Amino acid sequence: MIVDLKIPAVRGSLLSYQQFQMAYVTTDLERAVAQFEKGAGAGPFHVIRDFRLPDGGLIDVAMAWAGNTNIEIIQSHEAGGFYRRGLGSDEFGLAFHHAGYLVFDRAGWELLMETVAAGGCPVPASGSNSDGLEWVYIDVPGVDHCLEYVRPSQAWISLMNSMRN
Repeated sequence: MIVDLKIPAVRGSLLSYQQFQMAYVTTDLERAVAQFEKGAGAGPFHVIRDFRLPDGGLIDVAMAWAGNTNIEIIQSHEAGGFYRRGLGSDEFGLAFHHAGYLVFDRAGWELLMETVAAGGCPVPASGSNSDGLEWVYIDVPGVDHCLEYVRPSQAWISLMNSMRN
């Protein structure tokens, strides 16, 4: 369940926020979901097809909860790009892509953005929607996956909580 645990943000720390997600990218969503369901006992997965990104790209997304951790699997419709990072040219690929963190309040979000700017961390993707949801992906030098931060809207929290097993 998405609940604000009131974890205070720490100036200068990208890891002091509430972690809620482990996310993967794949070349075959159905096969990746089957691997997680059979191999890790995760599921059931809820699939969202043809989700349009702010840059116009399309992805398919599967999500499930494992305890208090959201498992997200993403398959990009594009041949390359952000949601293909870590995937080789093999017939089937599945790779860890990002850890997801929640930032519930505007002050925490602003502190996060200050920390990112001060650290010179690249931002490969970010966006928002009309419901008030904001997200940003951060590349941390020397770390082989992204960190995603989400400032959730009430609509997003309701959607995520509705996917509970």
